[in-house]
Amino acid sequence: MYVIFYAIISFSGIFLIQNKKNNKYDKNSLFFFISNCILIFFLFNNISADKAYYENIFLNDYFQGFQNQGFDTLFYYFAHIISIFQNPKIANYILYFLFIYSLYFFSKKFKNPVHIVIMFFPYTLVAVMQGFPRQAWALMFIIVACNLMFYLIEKKKNRSSNQNFLKIYILFVFLSSVFFHYSAIILLGIYVFYLFTNFNKKLMILSFCLVLCIIFGLHYKLNIFEIYFEKLYHLSDFLSTRENYSIKGFVSRFVIIFLPALSILIYYFNNFNNKKINFFPIDKFFVLVSICYIFLSLFTLKFQSFLLVLDRLNIYFFLITIYFFGRFLFFSFFSKKIQNLLIFVSIIYLNIYLLLWTLYSRSYYEFKYNFSLF
Repeated sequence: MYVIFYAIISFSGIFLIQNKKNNKYDKNSLFFFISNCILIFFLFNNISADKAYYENIFLNDYFQGFQNQGFDTLFYYFAHIISIFQNPKIANYILYFLFIYSLYFFSKKFKNPVHIVIMFFPYTLVAVMQGFPRQAWALMFIIVACNLMFYLIEKKKNRSSNQNFLKIYILFVFLSSVFFHYSAIILLGIYVFYLFTNFNKKLMILSFCLVLCIIFGLHYKLNIFEIYFEKLYHLSDFLSTRENYSIKGFVSRFVIIFLPALSILIYYFNNFNNKKINFFPIDKFFVLVSICYIFLSLFTLKFQSFLLVLDRLNIYFFLITIYFFGRFLFFSFFSKKIQNLLIFVSIIYLNIYLLLWTLYSRSYYEFKYNFSLF
């Protein structure tokens, strides 16, 4: 069902992308229609690797008991609210609606929004959104933060203090993602590093003092950070590789992220002084993300026990691929033929990826870990 639906929307998307006769209004209408078709599809299809586990969470009150579960404070406050209704489907519907519409508005920032939504489907929507709600909520906040970064302008052109407050607001959005899943701290760290290289130092100090005051205030009043210190002694689960984990599944996800990350670095530094190309804050941010991913990839080659860690972080680093095909590909150093070819190849690759994933998973409900091809 997933493979058939994805083939229909992806190849319909190719026709829409290549059809030059459609005006902007028609393309926006069709993009809105496809996005809502995806939303409706997921409302009637819910395959989750951890379905029973999360249904149990949403049926119980974790407002006081989240300390026994993990780092993800805001997620368990959300679970507390959902437990009032005693219906786990409500949690899924809320997540699906907010997540897909965050992708919708994020994709509109790119030249080919239909292609971007299509690329999100096999991995981000099918596996992450359905199977791993905590990471999905965290990723949604990261996507919102990246969406807001499109409104940032260069420091030389910035004469308004509103830009600085926007940067602080984006910082809080990134920070919120960490409280849905602690692994999102990797993107928060990259954004903080970006701020240190592009921000007014006085305002930077002020914003971090404000963040620290809020954190210590919450800890003093609610003691919600105690669990974070306790759980630091139990990171082995996150850092360990599961017995049924398949390196074949990892490679298929790794390739489509690593190659765009490497291309971004090569073309960015080769054109760093090219005055004909304007790089904006969103471009510089994803260059930093790409550098981080290349470093983590080389680190994983040396210490292969961290392979599962990198694969879990791929949930967030897949945004590198989205940025490459949505924006970086359309800079002047790629010809029109290369652009069209890479778009077509990406759609074919993801269709094959989803097909093999569904056919060769040992269990139809275990998309992520059980992959027995070859």
